[in-house]
Formats: sequence, C-alpha cells, structure tokens
Amino acid sequence: MPVICVDVMGSDQSPEVVLEGVRMALEKDQELEVLLAGADEFVTPFANKHNRAKALVTTEFIAMSEHPANAVRQKKDASIVRAAQAVKAGEADGLFSAGSTGAVLTAATFGIGRIKGVKRPALTLILPGLGGHKTVFLDTGANADVRPEVLVQF
Repeated sequence: MPVICVDVMGSDQSPEVVLEGVRMALEKDQELEVLLAGADEFVTPFANKHNRAKALVTTEFIAMSEHPANAVRQKKDASIVRAAQAVKAGEADGLFSAGSTGAVLTAATFGIGRIKGVKRPALTLILPGLGGHKTVFLDTGANADVRPEVLVQF
C-alpha cells in the first residue's frame, strides 16, 4: 500500500481542514496509508481513530510568511522538514503539503535530494480533463529564472 506523508501544519487553512481532506482520501482509497506530520494535539487523535494513519509528531511548522530556505535550515523539527526526511528514510512513498511552495521544494531538495546531475527540481501538476484524459504540466511556477541547461534536465 502506498504511504503518503502529509504535512498537517503548513497550510494557511487550519490543521482540521487538512485532516478532513485526509479523512476523505482514506475513505475514497482503501489502499492508502498516511503518515501525519504535525503537532501532537492534531495528529495523534486522528491516527488513533483511523487504522491506516500514523502520527509523526513535530514541534514546529513553517508559516507562509517565512523565508523558505532560512526556515528549513533553522526549523529542523518542522512538519514539512520531517515529512521530507520520512520519504528519504523509506517511511513514506511521497509527501503532500498545502504549505509554502518554497518551503516544500527546499525541504524536499535538502531532505530527499536530487537525481545526480539535476541542478533544480521542478514541480508537476496533473490536470484532469474530460473523458478521463489527463494533462501533465511541468514546472508550474516554482522556478522564475531558468537557463536552457536546466530546461533540458526537466
């Protein structure tokens, strides 16, 4: 079963909104398992109520207003930092965060790493379309200044 680590604390919305989305996803996909990174008061009660959820208790989070690289370096116990570390350690197959794009990319780059030779990570977006067709968008705005050699790596 795939395990997705969810950054419960990074969103502008309350942790309860993120957890409601997790609850709906667990209900819809019976194969899904989640590792919830966040404050004990939110993740532990949820994990205790859902058998396919586990808690990864953290004591910090990165707010949208913080400088991404500085926050990731300084807040070692931030939910997004610990989520990326969980993927690197094999505790999760992927991660989800509704937090700061810069913080997510920085935490993933520092925590998980890049493929050898790749200078910059790129974001992808799958856009569902009519008739079940899907369109994949690459680099959906995270890189403002991209040189040709980086485009080739994408």
